[in-house]
Amino acid sequence: MAGFSISNLQQRMPVSSQVTQADQSRALLTQYKAHLTTAHGVKSGVMYIGTRNGDTRIYRDHALNFRSRKGDAFTQMSAQIKDHFKQAYEGKVPPKQFEQLMNQLDVYLAQRHGGMGTQSFVRMVDAFERGAQEQTRLEQAGARTLDGDVAQLMRGDPLKKSQAADSSDGGFVRITPKMKLANMEQGLQRIVGAQDQSEVKPLGSGAAAQVYLTRQGDQQSVFTLPGDGIAAEIRSDNWRHGEMAAATARAPLDHVAKPDSFVLLVSRGMTDQLSHTQTGSKSVTLQGAKPVFDDLQAYEVPANKLEEFMQSLPDGASVQQAAVRMPLASGKNIHELTKEGPLSTEQFHQLQAGLYLAANEMHGAGLVHRDIKPANVMMDPEGRVKAVDLGSTDGVDAQGKAREATGGTTPAYIRPDLIWEESSAAPGTFSAKALVADAANDRYACAMTLMTALAPGLDEANRDGRLALRAFQASQDVSSDSSFGEQFVDALVNGAMEFATMDSAPAGIDEQDKEKLRALRARVGTNVNELRERLKSEPELRQSLAQMFNASLPGEAGDAAWEELRAGALATASLPESERKALNQLEMDRAVDRHLAANPDTLPGEASRLRDLARQNIDGDYTLSAEDAQQVVAQSAQVAGRERLASQAEVFGGQPGSLQPGDPGYQLRPNFLGGAREADFD
Repeated sequence: MAGFSISNLQQRMPVSSQVTQADQSRALLTQYKAHLTTAHGVKSGVMYIGTRNGDTRIYRDHALNFRSRKGDAFTQMSAQIKDHFKQAYEGKVPPKQFEQLMNQLDVYLAQRHGGMGTQSFVRMVDAFERGAQEQTRLEQAGARTLDGDVAQLMRGDPLKKSQAADSSDGGFVRITPKMKLANMEQGLQRIVGAQDQSEVKPLGSGAAAQVYLTRQGDQQSVFTLPGDGIAAEIRSDNWRHGEMAAATARAPLDHVAKPDSFVLLVSRGMTDQLSHTQTGSKSVTLQGAKPVFDDLQAYEVPANKLEEFMQSLPDGASVQQAAVRMPLASGKNIHELTKEGPLSTEQFHQLQAGLYLAANEMHGAGLVHRDIKPANVMMDPEGRVKAVDLGSTDGVDAQGKAREATGGTTPAYIRPDLIWEESSAAPGTFSAKALVADAANDRYACAMTLMTALAPGLDEANRDGRLALRAFQASQDVSSDSSFGEQFVDALVNGAMEFATMDSAPAGIDEQDKEKLRALRARVGTNVNELRERLKSEPELRQSLAQMFNASLPGEAGDAAWEELRAGALATASLPESERKALNQLEMDRAVDRHLAANPDTLPGEASRLRDLARQNIDGDYTLSAEDAQQVVAQSAQVAGRERLASQAEVFGGQPGSLQPGDPGYQLRPNFLGGAREADFD
């Protein structure tokens, strides 16, 4: 047989391509595989190498009697094939998978005394090709492939088994959450390319996460790792929860700290690790795939590429979320700010506006935060606000409820009727129930965050939500929904003062805990008493809080109260220009929505142009009322319509129209102090 030429390989490569050694090696392997494959299957035989007339070729022994061949031909073949596989696929196949396949090749060739059967060769090329194609798909989807050891570390496992060994008896000890976190921290150092430990600093820990500050050159980021050191399983059929839900939101979330990227561990389940089999006197061959449980590969996936990445995963793959990279938010969270004392009135209104915008953005994107509280709200020195910690975020169903029920996040910030259920058999007795969160509950959490910002320690007095439950019961029988908020604020203040003046302590606590309880009651008493006086002297604070709690009511009453906030308390508050502009943008968008609802025949292109024109008239140095917004939208609609007519005239042979002073819609921007500046609008 003539054999398959290696020497002339480069001549068969496309002339237009820049041929690298890796290209040549991959072409050799895939072309020889094609050479061996016919319509009836793979040609049988054992491969060896030889040189004839200066041309190096691959030959086959049809009789499979490779022992009759000279050993050096097989040794040379073994070395060349290994080198070509390494050249062709290193860096193009996930590192863990590449390492496993190369190890399989080594073991196979050793057991075959340097020879290689054609069928095993074809299976090996197929395995490497599938890995390379998968890697290409994921990298095209925006993923950054991390080195092989990162997956093991981010799973919480040590790189060497001896690290987990108990030297006293030679056995293995249980790897504790602390040890797992230490391993994950090593993985984090590799992800950011840390040169020393100072570039990865622990910032603190929460109920479910450990937070780190990282530095890569001039860039600083915040990474969160699971508090128990166990990467979270991601359901492939329903993965839009937590930070992932926010990352894939279609609407802008300017007042929410969206993730920058995710560190994901991908396991393929049934992998391309090939098994060795030997039957009778036949030599070892590579057969099929077998399940492998140590094939995790780590990727860092940008948030804006997450959906594409998840859709690119091979069938049967399982995914774990090991870490989330977040932008470093400026300022302090409200819990930290209020350690220095209650917020000022100006800060209160800035916080109220920021919470309103953050909640509105999330709910408009079909999301609920589910864990709004002082520790999860950041405010910078200029008064700009961002909601953080999206680990509990979820999408909502058609009824506006979170897709999955949960046992709750922070009880002090959950509307009492959502987590406490009165017994029908024993009225007045309540038991906990699973929380099904909705937008109204996020609004309640915003209101409680605002009230706690004026009376630090209130949430500790309401730790299990029972204080709010009693206030909620006392406010349910009011004459109208609009007076619910006032009654609730007063009942909550009165309940907190009762807590502060209690002398008794729960049975079974030691003296140290009793002292802590006395200190808490004293702090709550001082702050709540100050709040009571402020609500008397600053009635606008009481009105703002009441309106926020009115907005936490379910149904149309709560929705209406929420909308009234923008035209009420927020309209007169002293706010940063960016926040005022965001509120005006919201008012303008709603005016456009009302206009489009009243004019259902508006063409899509005209509707888009209308929205763009209306947004051009937004600044942050004035308060845009609903009437002002509606006027601008009406004027913008005239311009959009006139542009459409002009465009149609041009299409049908006319000249494009141009707006002149005095034409309808010539001067878009109204003078909000008194009518239009130049034009009279039709």
